[in-house]
Amino acid sequence: MEQFDFSVLDIMTEADECRFMDAFTQALRNDSGDVAREHLAAGRPVYFW
Repeated sequence: MEQFDFSVLDIMTEADECRFMDAFTQALRNDSGDVAREHLAAGRPVYFW
């Protein structure tokens, strides 16, 4: 999954935030889940909040 810089969300313009959220949503939609499966296979839980 592409790396996103969440530290700049509070200084983005509304247009920047919309572009960011569109890209982030697309990345989530295309995520294969491989990293989560590896994490779980190593015995570590995955938390959602």
